[in-house]
Amino acid sequence: MKKYLLAILVLCSMGMQAQNHTIKGKINGLNENDSVYLAQYLGKSLFYNDTAVVKSDGYFTFEGKPYELGGKYAIVTPGPKLLEVLLDSENLLFESDQENLDFNMNVIESKNNQIFYDYKRFLGQKNTERGPWDIIAKDSLSD
Repeated sequence: MKKYLLAILVLCSMGMQAQNHTIKGKINGLNENDSVYLAQYLGKSLFYNDTAVVKSDGYFTFEGKPYELGGKYAIVTPGPKLLEVLLDSENLLFESDQENLDFNMNVIESKNNQIFYDYKRFLGQKNTERGPWDIIAKDSLSD
């Protein structure tokens, strides 16, 4: 009986181990052996979390992030330039360009990040559309 109980406990604990997700990306404009950093938002502040190195194929990978450590993160590239990503229960695979990280973001794997970037592009489009109205509103002599 003790052997069966021990076997059940071992199997249950193996099934309850936290699964990890990976962040894999390619940013055109980065060179092989460039360092890319992962920073985590805590409130309004960013704190260092991890480092990855660009491989010969142009991709870098942050591995082993437990699902319970999800949230809003930033990928920091040389410059420094920030690319915000959401980490949840999905792996993230993306490609972008160093010239304009947000605009050129192509989410290949991660439904929530795809929605996030669609929304960011929508907000950018609306900001562009309201530009002429902002000029009128700043003109104190305008009716």
